[in-house]
Amino acid sequence: MTSPVACSLTPDQLRDRKASLLPGLAARASRVVAIETGYVLTFDANDAEVVTAIGACIDAERHCCPFLVFRLTVLSDRAGIELDVTGPQGTRAFLDALIV
Repeated sequence: MTSPVACSLTPDQLRDRKASLLPGLAARASRVVAIETGYVLTFDANDAEVVTAIGACIDAERHCCPFLVFRLTVLSDRAGIELDVTGPQGTRAFLDALIV
Protein backbone atom coordinates (compact mmCIF):
# COMPACT_ATOMS: atom_id res chain seq x y z
CA MET A 1 0.00 0.00 0.00
CA THR A 2 1.36 3.41 -0.98
CA SER A 3 0.85 6.44 1.24
CA PRO A 4 -1.10 9.31 -0.36
CA VAL A 5 0.77 12.48 -1.25
CA ALA A 6 -0.62 14.48 1.66
CA CYS A 7 0.50 15.79 5.02
CA SER A 8 -1.31 14.57 8.13
CA LEU A 9 -0.71 17.84 10.03
CA THR A 10 -3.45 20.42 10.36
CA PRO A 11 -2.71 23.90 8.92
CA ASP A 12 -2.18 25.19 12.49
CA GLN A 13 0.25 22.38 13.33
CA LEU A 14 2.16 22.99 10.10
CA ARG A 15 2.38 26.72 10.83
CA ASP A 16 3.57 26.10 14.40
CA ARG A 17 6.22 23.55 13.35
CA LYS A 18 7.27 25.16 10.05
CA ALA A 19 10.81 26.05 11.23
CA SER A 20 11.61 22.42 12.13
CA LEU A 21 10.03 20.91 9.02
CA LEU A 22 11.00 21.10 5.33
CA PRO A 23 10.12 24.80 4.86
CA GLY A 24 12.54 25.78 7.65
CA LEU A 25 15.22 23.40 6.40
CA ALA A 26 14.89 24.71 2.84
CA ALA A 27 15.30 28.28 4.12
CA ARG A 28 18.59 27.19 5.70
CA ALA A 29 19.93 25.62 2.47
CA SER A 30 22.57 27.40 0.41
CA ARG A 31 20.91 26.09 -2.75
CA VAL A 32 17.49 24.62 -3.55
CA VAL A 33 17.08 22.91 -6.92
CA ALA A 34 13.79 21.57 -8.21
CA ILE A 35 13.94 18.18 -9.91
CA GLU A 36 11.16 16.20 -11.57
CA THR A 37 10.35 14.14 -8.47
CA GLY A 38 11.05 16.73 -5.75
CA TYR A 39 13.97 18.88 -4.62
CA VAL A 40 17.69 18.74 -3.89
CA LEU A 41 18.72 20.92 -0.95
CA THR A 42 22.43 21.77 -0.57
CA PHE A 43 23.93 22.83 2.74
CA ASP A 44 27.28 24.21 3.87
CA ALA A 45 29.37 21.33 5.21
CA ASN A 46 31.00 23.71 7.70
CA ASP A 47 27.71 24.33 9.50
CA ALA A 48 28.24 22.23 12.62
CA GLU A 49 24.53 21.95 13.39
CA VAL A 50 23.20 21.19 9.91
CA VAL A 51 23.40 17.39 10.11
CA THR A 52 21.47 17.45 13.39
CA ALA A 53 18.85 19.76 11.85
CA ILE A 54 18.52 17.52 8.78
CA GLY A 55 18.12 14.42 10.96
CA ALA A 56 15.47 16.07 13.12
CA CYS A 57 13.58 17.26 10.05
CA ILE A 58 13.65 13.83 8.41
CA ASP A 59 12.42 12.22 11.63
CA ALA A 60 9.52 14.68 11.93
CA GLU A 61 8.58 14.56 8.24
CA ARG A 62 8.52 10.77 8.04
CA HIS A 63 5.67 10.76 10.57
CA CYS A 64 3.43 13.37 8.94
CA CYS A 65 4.43 12.80 5.29
CA PRO A 66 5.28 9.08 5.03
CA PHE A 67 5.32 9.17 1.21
CA LEU A 68 8.53 11.25 1.17
CA VAL A 69 11.87 9.63 0.33
CA PHE A 70 15.05 11.20 1.74
CA ARG A 71 18.59 10.62 0.48
CA LEU A 72 21.44 12.32 2.34
CA THR A 73 24.83 12.69 0.65
CA VAL A 74 27.92 14.11 2.32
CA LEU A 75 30.21 15.28 -0.47
CA SER A 76 33.95 14.73 -0.35
CA ASP A 77 36.41 17.42 0.76
CA ARG A 78 33.68 19.16 2.77
CA ALA A 79 32.16 20.38 -0.50
CA GLY A 80 28.69 20.31 0.99
CA ILE A 81 25.81 18.17 2.11
CA GLU A 82 22.95 17.33 -0.21
CA LEU A 83 19.49 16.19 0.78
CA ASP A 84 17.26 14.80 -1.96
CA VAL A 85 13.59 14.94 -1.03
CA THR A 86 11.51 12.95 -3.50
CA GLY A 87 8.49 10.71 -3.70
CA PRO A 88 5.77 9.34 -5.96
CA GLN A 89 3.98 11.28 -8.67
CA GLY A 90 2.55 14.48 -7.22
CA THR A 91 5.36 14.98 -4.69
CA ARG A 92 6.96 17.85 -6.59
CA ALA A 93 3.68 19.81 -6.68
CA PHE A 94 3.15 19.11 -2.98
CA LEU A 95 6.67 20.35 -2.14
CA ASP A 96 6.28 23.40 -4.39
CA ALA A 97 3.50 24.57 -2.07
CA LEU A 98 5.73 24.12 1.00
CA ILE A 99 9.15 25.26 -0.19
CA VAL A 100 8.59 27.94 -2.79
